[in-house]
Amino acid sequence: MTAAREAMLMIERQVHAYFKAASGDAGASFDATAINPPAAGWIDAGWVANEKRSAATGIEALRAGVGGGVVKQVTTNLEARLEFDFQQWGKLQMALAARGTAMNVLEATGAAVALDAGSTATALKLSSTVGFAAGDLVAVDVDYANQAGAIGTGLPAVWVTAGQVANDADFVRRVTLNVARVAEVNSTGLGLAQALPGGAPAAGAKAQKVLGFVDREGGSYFPEWSALLVVEGENGGWLSYYYPRLQAAAPMAETSREFAAPLATVALHASFRALPQADARDGQQVVCCRTYMPAAGAAVY
Repeated sequence: MTAAREAMLMIERQVHAYFKAASGDAGASFDATAINPPAAGWIDAGWVANEKRSAATGIEALRAGVGGGVVKQVTTNLEARLEFDFQQWGKLQMALAARGTAMNVLEATGAAVALDAGSTATALKLSSTVGFAAGDLVAVDVDYANQAGAIGTGLPAVWVTAGQVANDADFVRRVTLNVARVAEVNSTGLGLAQALPGGAPAAGAKAQKVLGFVDREGGSYFPEWSALLVVEGENGGWLSYYYPRLQAAAPMAETSREFAAPLATVALHASFRALPQADARDGQQVVCCRTYMPAAGAAVY
């Protein structure tokens, strides 16, 4: 029995973060059986550190009678906060950590090239690959033609109103999250090192070379994400925290930690506010689901 109880210990080594665009559907539910690894649709954002979870939800007492006794308790101001440091820098990590719009630095002399039929999330079909080389970054999305609303294939990158963006056919590719690195250039086009996070290219999409990424402080758009943090235990058990709706709750920030002077690691600091969403199984409003999967042979209680 001693070994069974020792297996109940939760010894954390590292925390893995996954994200996807929040559906916003009232009535969404969470499948706790498909989270390690997560089901299709989740994007791996790597390891995070210094995670801090805090609840802002209030629990108030309703009182009645001459003595003002507690009749029942009620939940108020349903909310939670989540903070951590991304251990790697990348397009998705910058977009998640920034409160404003994350953009792509397009090559000034590189025109967008239309994709041929048959392109997928991992293979871009091109009639000409001139200007592209293995190792390049490419943004894959449609031309901007005064579209309004959420912009970006698969993952909304920004929200615009009609007439807000003028004379910039490359605008969608300038903000899209549908970016990947070229692994090879072949006779039919480009093979990608990772699948495009927004999925297969939309009809009429073009590929355009990207040099880097930039995010901006300010703006009025709050992208919304679903997050899954998986805590892998040393003894075989694991925990996960599922947030159905997260929005950035602080301006962009970094943390620096010296490890061998004068060298230091610079991590992206992310801070989120968790918003409530109804669970389809019982209609209850929730901001987070915590799941514990015991190690093999662990005692139940």
